Amino acid sequence: MNKYKKIIYPKNGTKYWLAYDTGVVSSNWDDTTLDINRFNAGNYFATEQEADLEFEWRLLNTRILRSIAILNKEYNWSSDLADDGQAKYYLRWDRRHDKVITSHDHFLQTRENNIYFSYEVHLILPSLYTLKEWKLWLTKEQTK
Repeated sequence: MNKYKKIIYPKNGTKYWLAYDTGVVSSNWDDTTLDINRFNAGNYFATEQEADLEFEWRLLNTRILRSIAILNKEYNWSSDLADDGQAKYYLRWDRRHDKVITSHDHFLQTRENNIYFSYEVHLILPSLYTLKEWKLWLTKEQTK
């Protein structure tokens, strides 16, 4: 039994949406190389709402990553991947209490959509954005 799911491309004429830097646009699937490349790159959304969410997340992602980079520079801190003893802080979403929390590791672990920062930055960062924004950034889910 093959444990990998077969990729099934949409049928010709299927309307789909894409998230670009400037907004969301629709297209029709014509089974062209361009359609296939968009699908394979993850820029294919079956609904306009999914594409809108991705667009909103990308804008927020840019703002948050820029804030982290600026604060790390301000505090003259950079993640030293060779230093297992360096405390590297990151953000995660606590689903039980519906809030953003900071955690830290003394070793490097890859965390999707997160970047490491210093102790000083972890005290400041959560207050820079709303809970709704943190939830979107960390989970790609919107608060209802």
